[in-house]
Amino acid sequence: MLTISYLAPVLNNVGITDPLTVTGINAGLAAWNMVASLTFGAYSEEMGRRPMWIISNAGMGFGFAFIMGFAAAFANTGNSSYGLAVIPFIFIVYGFYDLAWIALNYTYVAEFMPYNLRTKGLALYITFNSESIFPT
Repeated sequence: MLTISYLAPVLNNVGITDPLTVTGINAGLAAWNMVASLTFGAYSEEMGRRPMWIISNAGMGFGFAFIMGFAAAFANTGNSSYGLAVIPFIFIVYGFYDLAWIALNYTYVAEFMPYNLRTKGLALYITFNSESIFPT
C-alpha cells in the first residue's frame, strides 16, 4: 500500500516530525493491521468475498479522499488540527485494506480461475505483485 512506504514523509507533510511519535504511530499501525487482518480473515466466509472486496475498495477510496483533504488543508492553513486529523484516517484506510487485500489476496485469484489455470494464474499474480512491490 502506498502510505506504508511513505508514512514518515506523509506524517512530516502534516507536521508530525518527532521521531518517537512517528515510531509510535508506525508500531500502532502494525498492531492494528495484525488484529484487523486476523479478524477479517476469520470471518471471510460469513461476510462473503465479493462484499468484502467492494466495501474494502470503497472504504479505502473514501479514506484516501479524507487524508488528501486534511493534508491539503494543513498545507494551506498550517493549522495543526488538520494534520492530526490525518492519523485516524490512516488507521481507517488500513482497516479497509485489511478487510480484503490481506485476507483474500491469493484465495480470490485462485477461486475465480478455472481449475486447469489456477497454478499458472496464481504464479503470474505472485510474480507481478512481487515485481510491483520490489522492482529489480
